[in-house]
Amino acid sequence: MRTAISPAINITEVMDRTQTIRASVADVQLTLMISIGLVVMVIFIFLRNFWATVIPSVTVPLALIGSLAVMYLLASASITCR
Repeated sequence: MRTAISPAINITEVMDRTQTIRASVADVQLTLMISIGLVVMVIFIFLRNFWATVIPSVTVPLALIGSLAVMYLLASASITCR
C-alpha cells in the first residue's frame, strides 16, 4: 500500500489482525475436516456398505472445492470490474 501512495504521506499501523484472521481460517479448516469425517462415518454406520461410503467421501470434498473455486472466481471478477 505504501508503494501506491505518495511518499509524503506517513502511514503507521495501529492494529494488526492477521494473527486472529489466520487462526480463524485454521479453525474453519479443522471444522470442515471434522465435519467431512463425521458425514462419512454416519453414512457408513447407517448404510454399512463400503462403496456407498466411498462415493460421499469423494463427492463432499469435491463439492466444497468447487464451491470455493466459484466464490474465488466471482470475487476476483468483481475486483477486476471496479
